[in-house]
Amino acid sequence: MRRQKDAETLVTSIRLTFSADAESDELIHSRLMCPQQAAMRVAYNAFNDTCPRRKCQGEHNETMDVYYKLRSLFPLLTGRNINDAIELAQAGIASQLESDRSYLDYLQKKISRCEERGDSTERFRKKLADFHAERGERQVRPALFGGRALWKKVQRRVPGAREAWRDARTNLFYSKGDSTSNHGNHHAVITWNGEQPILSLRVPMEIVRRGERLSTRAMWLSFAVNVNRKQIPLLMNATQGDGKYSVRVIRETACRYTAFVSIEEAVAGHTLGAKESITQPGLIAGFDLNLDRLSVAIIERGQLIMVQDFTYPNLGELRTNKARPLLGALAAQVIAWLKEQNISNIVIEDLSNIQQRDGSIGYNRHTYKFAYRKLAESLVRRALREGLDVKKVNPAYTSWIGMQKYAKNYKLSRHQAAAWVIARRGAGYLERLPDAWVEVLQDIVVALQQVENQGEAVQTWQKRIEHWKDYSPMEQAHPWVLWVTLYLAVKNVSEVRAVVTNGRNCSRVLPRSVDNVQLRPRMGIRPIPSFT
Repeated sequence: MRRQKDAETLVTSIRLTFSADAESDELIHSRLMCPQQAAMRVAYNAFNDTCPRRKCQGEHNETMDVYYKLRSLFPLLTGRNINDAIELAQAGIASQLESDRSYLDYLQKKISRCEERGDSTERFRKKLADFHAERGERQVRPALFGGRALWKKVQRRVPGAREAWRDARTNLFYSKGDSTSNHGNHHAVITWNGEQPILSLRVPMEIVRRGERLSTRAMWLSFAVNVNRKQIPLLMNATQGDGKYSVRVIRETACRYTAFVSIEEAVAGHTLGAKESITQPGLIAGFDLNLDRLSVAIIERGQLIMVQDFTYPNLGELRTNKARPLLGALAAQVIAWLKEQNISNIVIEDLSNIQQRDGSIGYNRHTYKFAYRKLAESLVRRALREGLDVKKVNPAYTSWIGMQKYAKNYKLSRHQAAAWVIARRGAGYLERLPDAWVEVLQDIVVALQQVENQGEAVQTWQKRIEHWKDYSPMEQAHPWVLWVTLYLAVKNVSEVRAVVTNGRNCSRVLPRSVDNVQLRPRMGIRPIPSFT
């Protein structure tokens, strides 16, 4: 029986397009977008610059100082417009902080790898010094609004580049939703003419005095917008109720606009917390995400029932606009197949704390950040819409554990074995060492004792493996610490590798990769056409 929980919501973005005449286009651009984007840039620089005053004032006081400064600089903007500009600035700083951290981690890894190989680190150290010099005492490096590529064209005096750069700096208007409004938004309202959505924008025209305070006189510009017919019921339900919705209007070219409406969508499924156990009985599916395939393992009480691979083009090499529809179609196919198998819970990798891959900064940006996260997000959203419960787990060393425990004995690929481990981890099962590994632990200890110039790491590995029962999953809060120790010892110590392979290519403990092996019929695998 399904447990009783509060209804869960997802933030969904719906795309609208519309056109405006020349006069309306000029009003929207000059009266809404230009002032708010200028206010956003002033707020961004104010929050980014560090000064002694910030050390003794709280975040609220600092925000209010910026608010009053923007109110005096941009009198045509309402208080809500100013707050929206401040929110955009704070979101930009948060995004840049994450980007800076990733870049610093990338440089540190490159320097460490070069030192291990004895290569020169001068190039990466220079980049690190340039980064710190550019950032100075600020939170993040200064932003170049409008785009670096366009700015380089401006510097080369390319005809029309300066106008294009200025348009890129002033092509956005944002209005945050507010449930106190009669329509869910104060400055960008969506109404309906039958099934035709109408977007109305409040455009300030002049400053007027009302009693002892100043206010603005505004006019409303309304536009018939185009929207995907499949999303009309969802948009109508969100904008005609008592909820709120945020609108982000982007000026693509003169007189042509795209608007994104963010709404809260109620879903039937639930997201389980990290410490929340799966209480609903039934089959559980575990996902292992990769750039060329999605492996799904279905378990019942920890035992494997079936596995299935869904293959797709290399998403890491596709641009965002081409990869997004493929991700949606893949998620729909996978969840539809799981519902046919009567799956009630899925377990997926939690990618929030996973370190960035040790590749080039461009490779990481195209493959890891987009493909993995967007694929996981698409699967979770589709599962919640279809009423499945979702739990995210740390996927650390699941491929290594799966290869050692399950791949060889069950004729599984490393990805299928990892999906099995992920499903078991989400269900609360712990992974003990198999007997084959227990038999060679003493030999591994002897091999570690023979290592010359033992460092602190080798001594720690030796202690853990020698007293391995004290580090078993049942005795540790970190349930895979023993698996991590064996992985590091095998990877970094040649004497240990010689022990587990008998000094030859034939395997004593370590299984070979069996990605192309056919599954045994007794496992009940039903062939599903691969996603292409």
